[in-house]
Amino acid sequence: MSTPKFSGSDIAKIVEMRKQGLGIREIGRKLGADHTTIMKYVRKYVPSQEAGEAPPGQKVGEVVDRTDIDGTVNLLKLDRPATVEELMRLCKLDPHVWIPQYFTPNAWQGWGKIRGPEGERFEKVNLYQSKLTLKRVITEELEAAILEFVRKNVKPLPKLPVAKKDAGAQKNEYMVAWGFWDAHIGSYAWNSETNNDWDVDLACRRIYNSIDDMVEELDLYWVNRIVMPVGNDFMHFDSCRMTTAFGDHFLDTDTRYARVYLAALQCLCYHVERALEIADQIDILYIPGNHDLTSSFTLCAALAERYRNNPQVHVDLRASPRKYVTHGGVILGFDHGSEVKPNQLALIFAQEAQKEWSASTYREVQVGDKHQRWEKEYEGVVPTNGVLIRRNPSLCNVDAWHHRKGLVGEPMKSVEAWRYDHIGYRGSHVTWARDDANPLVKDALASIK
Repeated sequence: MSTPKFSGSDIAKIVEMRKQGLGIREIGRKLGADHTTIMKYVRKYVPSQEAGEAPPGQKVGEVVDRTDIDGTVNLLKLDRPATVEELMRLCKLDPHVWIPQYFTPNAWQGWGKIRGPEGERFEKVNLYQSKLTLKRVITEELEAAILEFVRKNVKPLPKLPVAKKDAGAQKNEYMVAWGFWDAHIGSYAWNSETNNDWDVDLACRRIYNSIDDMVEELDLYWVNRIVMPVGNDFMHFDSCRMTTAFGDHFLDTDTRYARVYLAALQCLCYHVERALEIADQIDILYIPGNHDLTSSFTLCAALAERYRNNPQVHVDLRASPRKYVTHGGVILGFDHGSEVKPNQLALIFAQEAQKEWSASTYREVQVGDKHQRWEKEYEGVVPTNGVLIRRNPSLCNVDAWHHRKGLVGEPMKSVEAWRYDHIGYRGSHVTWARDDANPLVKDALASIK
């Protein structure tokens, strides 16, 4: 007996009756065909459950969400299989609650009812099924039990009291040494010659950005006092002749002396006023550099006049190139570092600050000049009686003379602030050079052009 050939409409009827749940023999009786013939067409055009058959009655484009029954999601499409993310998004499944386990894509050809100008007709179409099996991170019962336990037993922490700065709390307060060593804001560098650019605008951006970053960093600590060494070649050149304080050779400088001076003064005022947001006391120390000894003094004198009526700001204008400050058992010395070698500073320190030295628990001298971070401890009679010499890094890029000599400094320019309690050193805070445009710099420089 030959196998009858069914038309497209007959095949569509077989598919439809099978989806409705009719048996093979019953379909054969309705179509007047042997059940073995019907089985061949069913196997060819109706996918089995094992092959990923879509749920009975599922429409193309419809999502069947059975996560509450058996943890599955099913989608039938004509163009492509769906992705795991797409299925979870369509069913609004929280990835913190449901974890995908198995993803089963499937494709086959089926008969679809196509509507056109000539009416409805059945044609073969590509069907893409995507089935996703998920499981809960925890069961609903366990989740409900945990939430109920938390509601009954977990209480919010009491609000912490806000600390007040009074005499009794002073023993826990910090002193911070934070200055701009070797800023050289009046220097000039051309990228084609030195592999980097440098001018007043770029210098001011780095300084303003560094101040903002450091204030944000130090605001996390109880800072009572900030010591600011001012000078240290901040200006770069010392007069309208564009030379160093004692040198005869001319420096690479950006623009005129007056503009650099006013830009330097505005940077220092911004430094002081932002520091007052996080500290009760600011101590400005005049530390002359070898590039701008006179200009550094006049900058400190200008700051002294600006804040003469502010009891929180103190300016030390003494002509001595070295200054000393104490904080409990901590004694810090400051020197530019261009005239005296580090081992000499360790000896001078004990002589110039004898009284403070004898009462101290921690001793340190800070220097600059070399534009690189460096430190060395010089031992006394026993190691704990020694003094640490700490050299500060710089924000500035090198000019042509330093570049020719190979004195390029550290690859990443920075400013470092050093924090101390009443016993000794407690840590450092670094702000890396950041050249982002700062509207405050633009406004400040515009006022002096």
